[in-house]
Amino acid sequence: MNTDRSVLRLALAALLLVAPVGLRAQNPDAQLRIGDTFELRIAGVPADQVSQVSGSYTVDGEGTINLAYIGRIRAVDLTPSQLQAAIEKAYREAEIYTKPTITVFMQAAARFVNISGEVRAPQRVAYTPDLTLIKVITAAGGFSEYADRRKVRVLRGDQVLVIDVKKIEEDPAQDIKVLPGDQIIIRQTIW
Repeated sequence: MNTDRSVLRLALAALLLVAPVGLRAQNPDAQLRIGDTFELRIAGVPADQVSQVSGSYTVDGEGTINLAYIGRIRAVDLTPSQLQAAIEKAYREAEIYTKPTITVFMQAAARFVNISGEVRAPQRVAYTPDLTLIKVITAAGGFSEYADRRKVRVLRGDQVLVIDVKKIEEDPAQDIKVLPGDQIIIRQTIW
């Protein structure tokens, strides 16, 4: 039995070494969203069943993924590590596998924040966990001379946040973190 575990650990370690760099560069803080695609690998199960669970998954419109033997698991709003734990728990509770090890690989580079309007270089900015509104504006070259700094709009799902960046410039502690998929729109000021 110990030999089987050692072989599985070595196989998992080898998989991590050959996984594409973009897949290994996962963002542990990023929550999964509808439409996100990720790679899932399972270890600690019979070798002939690994391919039935391991593979590429996409979070469906209901925020779930469909896994072999256990069906739908909620994935939306979970981080990769939370999803890993939820899947392992589901397999154990269903008594399908006693000690499964799940690994979720997300492509952090596939997540962006869009900024448009009155900035010097409107663009998509790659998401990182420490990304804030001011950092996105700076990445876009800063405000243009016509920018309305008092009414910067952040579109987040169904929400519209209106942020007064002048207050953030006076007190940087008020800077807000942005999330993958946010759209930042900076309009012209009305003279």
